Amino acid sequence: MEPSAGLVVATWDALLGLLVCTPLVVAHWRAVWFLLDWFVLPERPLVSSWLCCVIGHALVLAAHLAQHALGSIGDDEVAVADAKVQLQQQRRRPLQRPWREFAGRIYTPLLSVATIAQWRGVWLLHDLYLVDAGPLPSALVSLVFGCLGLALTGALKTMSASPPFAVGSDAPWAYFDAPTRLGRRPDLEGGWPWFTVDCMLTVVVMHTLLISGWRGLWALLDVLRRSPMASLVSGTTATVLLMVTQAPAGILWRRLGGETKAPKNILDGEAGVPKAMLDEESKPSKNAPRGLSWVQRLFEELWHLAAAYACVSVWRGIWMLVDEWLQDDMPAFALLAIGSFLLLQCLYAANNVLTRGVSVDGRGVAFDVAFLAELLTAPSSGLS
Repeated sequence: MEPSAGLVVATWDALLGLLVCTPLVVAHWRAVWFLLDWFVLPERPLVSSWLCCVIGHALVLAAHLAQHALGSIGDDEVAVADAKVQLQQQRRRPLQRPWREFAGRIYTPLLSVATIAQWRGVWLLHDLYLVDAGPLPSALVSLVFGCLGLALTGALKTMSASPPFAVGSDAPWAYFDAPTRLGRRPDLEGGWPWFTVDCMLTVVVMHTLLISGWRGLWALLDVLRRSPMASLVSGTTATVLLMVTQAPAGILWRRLGGETKAPKNILDGEAGVPKAMLDEESKPSKNAPRGLSWVQRLFEELWHLAAAYACVSVWRGIWMLVDEWLQDDMPAFALLAIGSFLLLQCLYAANNVLTRGVSVDGRGVAFDVAFLAELLTAPSSGLS
């Protein structure tokens, strides 16, 4: 793919992510959240919150533990010596076994409810236990706890790893992937014990920090009495500015670390533009950050915080507009939950409703927006 073509694809990816995928994902989340509020012990909010928290964490953890087993459904037990041949076969297997995709289509709606329940539980527990502190202290405690915890664990990028800054396709070869913080695998050194610990660290600790950070930033916007439209406009404006400036920001980030050589591929994430994953070799083999100077790390963390603000502002604006339009109409929310998800499935983008794994710091300021790029480089497209 020529650099100019890659830039066109990246631009369309950003527009589709912001204008199409993000509203549908937020609408689905709001609708399912409302249904959980409606049906899960509404008269006992504390019990309802703990129930969603425990069940949500358990199901999301189970999905992380089962990701490799789910990804190998239907595999032939034939060892392939050549890694590249093995990769090509892995990318084609889902296309040769339609029922593998069918299993994935069942997996996504079930896990989406579990994920939203997980978020609702942790979020409402913060609301209930911090209510006596007052709106502003409550927001600041959640925000500092979440952001500082993610920064110390090297995963602050996870704060902005949602639409519109993280948009992908329902690529069948990566449908069940959930990157863990330490990058452990059950079939490598350490085996299942270390892989289980890694998954528990990712889901129980880091997802809780993520939800806390989002809740704090959201509550801070509530304290500022930002209207839905103002929140949406400011978030969209910040998103566009960050998308447009990520290429020069990527160059600056590299130079802060003393690197002057640009990557070969214009779609390389380290260049500061969306990753297309045209070459599998460009995909990191382990979920671990590279060595950075403190200036690089500071610049990257501030960039991720700006992206987190834009992301939360966009979500809050759409969320509150849905509330204004539908009020407390339970059938309307049920139709919205189903309809938005079906539209995302028809667009081959349903997996974007899930929040799985973590995004590790230390890999630059590029956003993981590669919906069209993944489709165009799929084996069936003829462009790979």
